[in-house]
Amino acid sequence: LLARMTWHVFFLLCVLVFVQGLILPKELESERYKVVFVNGLKQIQDGSEIVDMYDREGSHYSCAIPPLAKDAPKEEETSQEQLASLIANILDSKDNCLIHGTGWWSYEFCFGDKVRQFHVEGTTSEDLRVTVEYILGKHSPDEEDFLSLGLISHFTSPVHGSVPYVGQTFVDGTYCDLASGARHSEIRFYCLDPTRDFVAEVKEPASCAYTVNVNLSELCQIKEFGYSKREDNTQVIYCHAVDA
Repeated sequence: LLARMTWHVFFLLCVLVFVQGLILPKELESERYKVVFVNGLKQIQDGSEIVDMYDREGSHYSCAIPPLAKDAPKEEETSQEQLASLIANILDSKDNCLIHGTGWWSYEFCFGDKVRQFHVEGTTSEDLRVTVEYILGKHSPDEEDFLSLGLISHFTSPVHGSVPYVGQTFVDGTYCDLASGARHSEIRFYCLDPTRDFVAEVKEPASCAYTVNVNLSELCQIKEFGYSKREDNTQVIYCHAVDA
């Protein structure tokens, strides 16, 4: 039997754990493989190897182990300057504003312009009015380091884990008594949704200093931002019971 096995099948069978009651290799824990029990080995991928396996009660199974999937070729790294140029072109193409409401306060982020915090009162569209307004920072291209747009940082999301982003600093907002200076914001551009642009969250980690998380859909096309429409690459091991 060993003479007929490829090295990866032999390795899979050498390190055993119990999965679904069947003695199966430890690699199955990585979600690269799942086990499907069938009446016969009809659904066999080309290159699969047939091996005998047993469960804890000694029941005999014949299983088709699929060939190892080939890893995708490694892509070339994008330089910081190239990345900065890509992102600058995306930002330069936008001249709209995004609105984000969080209850009493609403926020408006305008590409290449400003961030605004405001409160609206009124019950109908005709009598809505802004009663309080603060500018949380303005875009200042003269003070911006172009290459900083190509510098990937990460923030931690409770849902998505580590999220890559690039930042812009908006400065010279409305004066803040608590901070004895102008309000300012860090704009964090990232992509977890390739279908639309939106402000996901506004935080104030320190008095009058803000972080504005902006989902920028075009960034999903850039590999450094980690978004990928991954297909299900799980490989299936088909097993059927062997009559005693």
